[in-house]
Amino acid sequence: MKILLILGPLNEKRISMTNYANYCKNIYQSKGLEVEIFRLKIINSKNSLIRAFSRYFLVPFQMIHKKADIFHLIDHSYGHSLIFSKSTCFSTIHDLIPLEIKKEESYVKSSISKLFFYFIISITLKKSSKIFVASMSTINLLDKFFNKPRNLILAYNPPINKKLPNLDCSVKDIDILLIGSNFYKNNNFAFNTCLKIKKKLSITWINPNMSLVRNIGKTKHEINTLRNISDHELFKIYSRAKVILNLSLSEGFGWTPFEASFFDCCSLMSDINIFREIHPSSLVYLQPLKNVDR
Repeated sequence: MKILLILGPLNEKRISMTNYANYCKNIYQSKGLEVEIFRLKIINSKNSLIRAFSRYFLVPFQMIHKKADIFHLIDHSYGHSLIFSKSTCFSTIHDLIPLEIKKEESYVKSSISKLFFYFIISITLKKSSKIFVASMSTINLLDKFFNKPRNLILAYNPPINKKLPNLDCSVKDIDILLIGSNFYKNNNFAFNTCLKIKKKLSITWINPNMSLVRNIGKTKHEINTLRNISDHELFKIYSRAKVILNLSLSEGFGWTPFEASFFDCCSLMSDINIFREIHPSSLVYLQPLKNVDR
């Protein structure tokens, strides 16, 4: 029996999706199944209309000649790739962030984006005989937006069980750690807030919003930025960091605090459903704010 794992383009650099695909691959292979990982392709153009056409209208045709007993869609944002599939389909839905929160953009653009995402998830649900869902929070959102679809299987994201190296955590020379610049991470707000603290801080931002960093002007704080680092490099940063800020407006799973805690790096988390579900032992939650001053 052959399993085809379907992911978005490699140049999107969605490391968590790649890790999840490898995790699923290992499980299937341990059961003696043949596994192939297939990367969808989109046109990498500066023209947003060309990129959108490639992503939403050309993607399904890439699957027409692919053959396998089971298609397992790893990245739910490409659910429309299953439109022409005649094989049994499994899918993993990690989050419904585009439906859950409003991106800070024009009303028309936001509405179109939500409509496309709703259509993609609808296709995913219709074509899949099994749906793996990353959390109860996501199941509740599926209930809210899609009237409790069938065949949902709660399957927590595997990084929670990832083997982590033993590193020396005695030297903590990073005061604040931030990871990511996607709008739902809310790190623009977190970064601007840190800049207002009177005490001099050492701030490290991995995969940052570089336009924001470049325009901060003169500051007493020590700002370090890193991009596209390996897992081992990330673990070294955890081992040096005192606090990681997780002030997200929403998350699919929120596994970063698990990793950080292994290296004695404390987490400050926003008061959102997924963090309360996955991290029930946390004593203090912060109210997530938009990327504006209050």
